Amino acid sequence: MADKNLEKLLLAIENNDLKKIRELIAADLEVVERRTVRGERPLESAIESENTTIIKELIEAGAHPDYGGWTTPLDAAVRTGNIYIVNLLLEVGANPNLIVAGNLPLTTAASYGYLDIVKLLVKSDANVNLFDNNTGTTLGMAILNGNYNVFNYLAPLTSTELRIWAETYTLFTSVWDENVKAINFLAQSGVDINQVFEDDYTPLIYAVRKSQISSVQVLLKWKADVNSRNKKGKTALMYAVEDNKNLEKVLLLIEAGAKINTKDNDGNTALSLAIEAGNSEIIKLLIEAGAKQY
Repeated sequence: MADKNLEKLLLAIENNDLKKIRELIAADLEVVERRTVRGERPLESAIESENTTIIKELIEAGAHPDYGGWTTPLDAAVRTGNIYIVNLLLEVGANPNLIVAGNLPLTTAASYGYLDIVKLLVKSDANVNLFDNNTGTTLGMAILNGNYNVFNYLAPLTSTELRIWAETYTLFTSVWDENVKAINFLAQSGVDINQVFEDDYTPLIYAVRKSQISSVQVLLKWKADVNSRNKKGKTALMYAVEDNKNLEKVLLLIEAGAKINTKDNDGNTALSLAIEAGNSEIIKLLIEAGAKQY
């Protein structure tokens, strides 16, 4: 059954009708804490409208600053970018470390690039080492969204272990997404671009396997080890020749100094793998580059 009082209150908030809002609350005090089947609650609705007078009215009437629907009121406020509303909620006791549905206010602020709000949350005891279940680390989201000023502010405040994890995870995510700006930033910041990820791939091998050409190019620009081998003894070139549809990445690797005649743990060379894949263009290219048939 529809909650008529709640519907009327949400409409009054939408229309900025303060008189009607007061009348509805006076007649039904509990309406400020109820929510629709979609999870919509009066306080979040007022926050989205950025009406500070109504926000204060609802809080004074008993709307809890931490009780929300799909997210917390504080996280909803952060999304508006309105630092005044964020500060208002913090002043009435909103918890900056409360995660609802995987959403963390600090990570949201970092994602949007709201440095002033990030600083306010940190000043209000937001834990920079918390993990957002939806998006990962605050540091990682700052990098992926190009908000490097936020990263530079938060990095010294974050634990070394989490910072290294965030940089590693973000590097591989950036390679996958061909986020060239993020890869450049990480490499310039001193992140090891030859590190091995959980699945035994370096960023370069990962990019080659996924045919992310832009990622391959930027990694090679930063002097990624073109001859690095995984536990199977395979190099990026070996993975490249197995894909008989993409000649460009083979060319890029050869031009970057890939060793043509390296053997993997099973004795395969790039040429033998290319022959198995049946790509005559790649076979010809490898032979011209000095590949030998053993």
